Amino acid sequence: MKIVCQKLFENVDDAATKLIETMPIERLKRLPTVIVAINPQAIAITKKIAKVTNSEDDILLSVSIDAPYNPDLAIARVSETKDIVMQKELVESFDIKEDFIYNQATRKYDEQIIPLIYKYRKGESIISFAHKYVVLVDCGAETGLTVMVAAKSAINLGAKNIYLALPVIPKDLHIGLSSIIDEIFTPFAVDDYIKTKFYYKNLEEL
Repeated sequence: MKIVCQKLFENVDDAATKLIETMPIERLKRLPTVIVAINPQAIAITKKIAKVTNSEDDILLSVSIDAPYNPDLAIARVSETKDIVMQKELVESFDIKEDFIYNQATRKYDEQIIPLIYKYRKGESIISFAHKYVVLVDCGAETGLTVMVAAKSAINLGAKNIYLALPVIPKDLHIGLSSIIDEIFTPFAVDDYIKTKFYYKNLEEL
């Protein structure tokens, strides 16, 4: 479906409703399923999916690692399980050393991720993913870094299958992620994706 930039959702509640319509709810009810927000903005969507599927829910935290001297350019991302995913093309084109990324990941973990773990889970570890069907949830996706680092963490945490549930996703990213995600649920795959917030009339910043 080719869609120009337009408001697809009133808010996250509307996005959750449209997203749930695309999901195999009865199948997820029968499986040991965990619904996981990979962005704090997606917590409300996650809660709604967890309620209709009778599933556990949690949040998997990660932060971006930016290019030197360019805080607007994300070149990698590190998760709370200390997994790292890099944008190889950017790293190589800007001749950024991997040592820089690993050092930044350590600093970001200490300065940003640990406080977020206390904020969202009072310092507790994420719930077990072992042998479970994990549904990763966000409000949308742009570069795919957040999805990829979350998927990497879920694999390392022992997930049996990894699903992705997004109200809107770039069509090329949908194709690219199909090789690492078992199944993707979305009502809208967009050709010329801009920024996630542009597809919502009201997307509150958290």
